[in-house]
Amino acid sequence: MNNFLKLRQTSQDFRRLSSTFLRTKENDGLAYVKRLYNFINNEPAIKKHIDEACSNSDFDCNNFISQDGYSRQKLNIPDNEVDHIKAMYDLLNSLALQEPEVYLAGFSRSFDPSKMGGDQAIQAFLDKAFKPLIHYITDSLSKEMMALEQHIPSMQINQNIDKVYGTANAGHTISSVNYSIQQSDLSDVLELLSTFRTEIENSNIDAEEKEFLLDDLSQIAEQAESSNPDQTRAKKAMNGMKKFIESVTTKVAANIVVANAPAIIATGNELLERLGQIF
Repeated sequence: MNNFLKLRQTSQDFRRLSSTFLRTKENDGLAYVKRLYNFINNEPAIKKHIDEACSNSDFDCNNFISQDGYSRQKLNIPDNEVDHIKAMYDLLNSLALQEPEVYLAGFSRSFDPSKMGGDQAIQAFLDKAFKPLIHYITDSLSKEMMALEQHIPSMQINQNIDKVYGTANAGHTISSVNYSIQQSDLSDVLELLSTFRTEIENSNIDAEEKEFLLDDLSQIAEQAESSNPDQTRAKKAMNGMKKFIESVTTKVAANIVVANAPAIIATGNELLERLGQIF
C-alpha cells in the first residue's frame, strides 16, 4: 500500500508540474523547464522509465532539430517511440542546463515565426516538443499503479460529500460517508480528464477562458487523486467546467465555429457524469 500511495503522489505531483510547464510564459524564463527537468531526474519512479527508453535507442539527438535556409527550425519526429523519448529528454536537458541560458521565447518563435507573441510561441513549442514525453511518463506511472492495484482489491475512501442517505437526529450533522472505489475506475476518470484537456488545448477558444478551464481541470485532477479531497474546491471546479460546456453548446447552436466542439461537449459531459460518482 505504501508503494502505491507514494507512486500516486508522484503521479499527482508530475501532472501538476507538467501542466504548469506547458503554460509557461515569457516572463517565467526557464523556471518551469528546470523544475520539470529536476523533478524527472530526482524521482526514481519516473527516471527509470526514461533510462529504459534511452538504453534501447541509438538515435542521434542532433538530428531531432533541423534548420532550413531561412533560419526556421523544425522537429524531426522519429518513427520509433523510444527514439522519440530519448530525443525529447535530451532537448529538455539542453534547455535546462545550457549556459548561457536560452531565451525561450526567441527559441520557440524560430519554430513558428507566425507566433508573434512570446507566451503563445512558448506554449505552442512546449506542447509540440514535449507533450508526448509527458504522456509517456503519465502512462508509465498509470500502468505501474494498475500493477500494484492487483494486490489491493479495493480502497476505502473517506470523503465529505453533500449526498447523504438516511436520517439524523436534530442537533447532529452527518458530514461524511464511506464508500469503495476501484483504483481502475479512478484511472479511467483521469484518462478521460486527460483526453478532455487535450481537446481544450487544441481548440480555438478564448485564451483567458481556456486558462481558467485548464486551472479547473488541474484542480479536479488534484482532488480526485487526493486521499482527503476538498469537496468544495472539487465542486467549484466542476461547476466551472459545466458552465464552459454549456457556453460551447450555446455557441454551436448559434452557428459560432468552435474547434473540436462535438468532442468537447461529448467528452466533457461524460467526464462530469463520472466525476459525479466520485464527488
